[in-house]
Amino acid sequence: MDTAIYDGVSIRGEGMNAEYYPVGTPGGFFIYEADGDERILFADENIIRMYDCEDMEDFREFTGNTFTGMVYKDDLHKIENEITAQTMFGEKRHDYVRYRIQTKTGEVRYVEDFGHLLHGAGGKRFFYVFIVDVDQDEFLNRNKNSFAEAQVLSMNNETDKLTGLFNMSFFYQSVQTKLESLEFRRNLVAFIHFDVPNFKLFNERYGFHMGDELLCEVAKSLHEVFVGGIAARFSDDHFVVCTAAKEKLDVEIAVDKFFKLMLSHPEPAMRVRIKAGVYFLDDNSSEVGLACDHARLACNSIKARHDINYFIYDESL
Repeated sequence: MDTAIYDGVSIRGEGMNAEYYPVGTPGGFFIYEADGDERILFADENIIRMYDCEDMEDFREFTGNTFTGMVYKDDLHKIENEITAQTMFGEKRHDYVRYRIQTKTGEVRYVEDFGHLLHGAGGKRFFYVFIVDVDQDEFLNRNKNSFAEAQVLSMNNETDKLTGLFNMSFFYQSVQTKLESLEFRRNLVAFIHFDVPNFKLFNERYGFHMGDELLCEVAKSLHEVFVGGIAARFSDDHFVVCTAAKEKLDVEIAVDKFFKLMLSHPEPAMRVRIKAGVYFLDDNSSEVGLACDHARLACNSIKARHDINYFIYDESL
């Protein structure tokens, strides 16, 4: 059996023989890098079989050799936020999430994921993960949790249950931590407040279920456009993003891309025009709450206007 060292972490390698691992058990074990592309370093035989792949090479090709490639795309933004919320700060090293996977043969399966975050040499971080199959009823039932699951979930109050985005308090905490990073502050930091106009009327016309779907679409689109940013649902139909960019134009282009993504939804009812307010953080200020308020004021200033979809905060507000 081969052994490899990845930044100080010893991992039994790809030449492993299947006899070392029981085949046919309901779960499997894998390791991936916590940062960057979330590259897969190791997956056991049970993981390979769970994805209906023939061998490790086949599995790497099918998933793109990344953790993101292992997760069903519609679940990705929610579980990434949940994992971040559970492990962002030093005292939190464990995570528990549920998500769907799609195998190479097209079958959709339901899994629960128990992860442990470890630190290697040079600051590299790795997730050691065990996933196990669950049936659909258990996947959807949040009232009958295992003891271990309940313990983890009791500490995980940082994400919005509907959209998977951060809630307001954890957003403040996360952004404040980011602002203490010199690398992050080298860029232009922007706060963007998004509002779904007439959301109450949308619910009355299409129903609350469709309204929830719309909010989830907003969340997924924000996750897709503002890669590397921090997104949160503050309340009802109000969302906030903190993102870093080289210049203001980059932020404006991203906001416009988000608008176009929402307006290109295949379901006509979901093609909603969103309003946004943008505040660029002053070099002398790092007060997250005040920055969010400025972005909200900029958004509110154009609520009644039909000729403009976003507005950049200025002192006249």
